[in-house]
Amino acid sequence: MLGLTLIVLYLLVGCARPVEYQPIPGWLIPEKPAVATVRAEKLACVTDATYTALVERDRACWQYARELRALLGP
Repeated sequence: MLGLTLIVLYLLVGCARPVEYQPIPGWLIPEKPAVATVRAEKLACVTDATYTALVERDRACWQYARELRALLGP
């Protein structure tokens, strides 16, 4: 019984094809969004700690977007 199980497993595993990842076509990749600029006068009421958190969040979002774009291809 063990021999039959090993033979069946060998046949199932031996039939697996390697997975090939290909980048998606460029026309399917969305364009980078146009981000509105915020003038310094509008941020005058924001504390330094809040501004720092906002900048770090924005930087993390852009880094994440760049990493995803790199995965999609050229």
